[in-house]
Amino acid sequence: MAQRDSRRLFFALWPGAKVRDALFAASRAAVADCGGKPVPLENLHLTLAFLHSVKNERVAGIQEAAAEVASRTAAFPLLVDGIGFWPRSQILYAGAAQPHDELDLLVHRLWQRLGRCGFTPERRVFRPHVTLARKAASGNGTLSAPVAWEVNGFSLVESITGQRVATYQVIGSWRLGVAG
Repeated sequence: MAQRDSRRLFFALWPGAKVRDALFAASRAAVADCGGKPVPLENLHLTLAFLHSVKNERVAGIQEAAAEVASRTAAFPLLVDGIGFWPRSQILYAGAAQPHDELDLLVHRLWQRLGRCGFTPERRVFRPHVTLARKAASGNGTLSAPVAWEVNGFSLVESITGQRVATYQVIGSWRLGVAG
């Protein structure tokens, strides 16, 4: 099989097993009631920046940008405490009810640094969320309990499509507040 010359990449907060399991458990009833297709447990994440299709030769520069941003950003707590529904895209998601300055700052710094690599930020307002189900018919429900997430790093992830379910492969991770 020939090697691809580009990949679909995005930056994300990638939860550890404890947070991922808590998100899954707290959203179980809402997901069951939405009439949609649940996102596999191992795919739960919060997208920070979607880069689309990226040529392989650009990946090293992207990783350098990520390391710089991570070294300048401190870890922070994130409380995921709500369920939302986007009817147009048929997405059921979990998110934070209150604005989150530290998360917004991380995303801003990431796009600012990626801009020097030739990437243009999304025009849409950043709406942090963890997709719980796709093709959902409704979005009624709540989390059974808020989920506390200590955000201490982020990852560069490849989205591999063409199968029945997209798979994600983490290709790099950076701890917040750690140089290099």
